[in-house]
Amino acid sequence: MFRIYQILIAGVFSPKQPAKWLHFLALALAAGVLPTARCQTGIAQNNLIQNGGFDSGSTNWSVQGGGYYFYNDGTENILSLGWWDGCSFWQNTGATIQPGLNYVLTIRAKVGQAPLTGVQLQLQDVTAGWTTLSNLNVTFPDTNNWWAFSEYISSNTLSAAVGDTLGVGGRLNETPTTQYGWLWVDWLQLAPAIPQFTLQPQNTTGFNYSSATF
Repeated sequence: MFRIYQILIAGVFSPKQPAKWLHFLALALAAGVLPTARCQTGIAQNNLIQNGGFDSGSTNWSVQGGGYYFYNDGTENILSLGWWDGCSFWQNTGATIQPGLNYVLTIRAKVGQAPLTGVQLQLQDVTAGWTTLSNLNVTFPDTNNWWAFSEYISSNTLSAAVGDTLGVGGRLNETPTTQYGWLWVDWLQLAPAIPQFTLQPQNTTGFNYSSATF
C-alpha cells in the first residue's frame, strides 16, 4: 500500500470562501501537500465522516479513555482525550467501500498536555467486526503546534472489502507506555481521492489527443 506522510504546521491558511478552499484541498492532495487551516471551513464538504469537526460535540462519536471532553478551545471545537496509551475514539461513518475508489484519511491534532508520543489513525471495516484495514502511526514533532497527518489508501488495499461499511478511529500512542498525556483533535476527514492522471505509455511527452488513463 502506498502512503502519503505529509506533516505541516497548522495555522498558515485561513480560507474565506469554502468553494475555493475545497478546490485548494483537492489540488493540494494531488500534489502531495496538505493545507493545514486553522479554520474548519470546507472540512465538512466531501467528508464521509459525520461531525468530523466536532461542531456537534460528541454526536456520532464513541470514546474510551481515562477522560475526554468535547469543547471549544476559544477558536475551534475539539476533542480532548487522555490520558494513557491506547485511549481511543471511533465512528461508524455509514459509508460503504466503493470499488476502484482511493481514499485520503486526515487528522489535525496536537499534544494537549505532555508527555504524549503520537497518535494512530485507523480506517476500519465495520461489517467485518471493526477489522483494521489501514493504519498510520505518527509521532508529534513538538508539543506546541497543531499538525495535520494524512494517509492515502489505495483501492487495491480495500478490494476484498468492497460493499462493507467504513469506520474511522484514532488512539493515543505513548512510548514508554507508562507516560500519561492528553491528545487534542481539531478535525478528521475521510474523502475520496481525486483521480491521478498518467500518460500512456508512461514517461512520454503528452501532446493534444494523447491517450490517458485515470
